[in-house]
Amino acid sequence: MEGKENNATVNVNIYGGTNIVQPIATQATQIINGSEVVTPDVQQQEQPHAAPSVSDDKRQSAKSLQDSQADVYAIRLRKYVDSEERLQGYLQELRHCESATELAKVVVSMYNNEPNLLDFEIKKERFIKIVSSLATDVKTGNTVSNIRARIKEQLKTFE
Repeated sequence: MEGKENNATVNVNIYGGTNIVQPIATQATQIINGSEVVTPDVQQQEQPHAAPSVSDDKRQSAKSLQDSQADVYAIRLRKYVDSEERLQGYLQELRHCESATELAKVVVSMYNNEPNLLDFEIKKERFIKIVSSLATDVKTGNTVSNIRARIKEQLKTFE
């Protein structure tokens, strides 16, 4: 048994992004840029006298899940934006949108400033779902068809 190799099987599922899988790689590194998620251990260190209640844990779990989903959409948006600084600015603007019209204004601003973002792309359902998922304060009128109509209206004002 000394000279026998381990014939372990590894399954890798890759969804989106640019990925390189090399069979001779000895390690893999995943880098995710976005907001930090505070773990319960860090939270307890910051507040040693406050014992977390069950409702606090549920709120923290929901917040962590929401943050991680936002990180996924931010990563997807990155393919359209060249600069990390501009990306963070767009993310901030999207988070503060309260209506589909405000969201459309941010999208058209991105279209005007980003060479990788084409006019047909900003009207696609895929792109609209990304930006609408990041605009968490838009509570009504956040359907794909409504946002697409607002984007078309905003494009006409800039022509």
